[in-house]
Order: sequence, then structure tokens, then C-alpha cells
Amino acid sequence: MAREAGFRDVVHVSGAELDARYFAGRTDGLQIVRGEEFLVATTGTTGGAAARGTPAASS
Repeated sequence: MAREAGFRDVVHVSGAELDARYFAGRTDGLQIVRGEEFLVATTGTTGGAAARGTPAASS
């Protein structure tokens, strides 16, 4: 669907991957809300985060 909308590079990042990447080892038990999923997509050809298969860092 994203490619049909004109995005060239598309990567799905699952909630499980987000939990493992950003919430693993927390002593307070905080986890991502179930159902949260990211779609990282770019239209450019510069090899952005989607081309590398990693979500861009948030600011």
C-alpha cells in the first residue's frame, strides 16, 4: 500500500522489535502499547533509514 502511494523504500517495524530495541531491561516494566507498529517509508533514493531497514532516530 505504501509503495502504491509512491514510497520507494518501506520497512515495517513490529511492536515486538520496538520492545526489544527500546524497552528491554527496564526495571519499571514499561513496554510499548500493544498494537503499536511503525512503518518507515521514504521517497528518495539516498538510502535513508527505510533502505537500511532501521527506523530513524526520533528527536
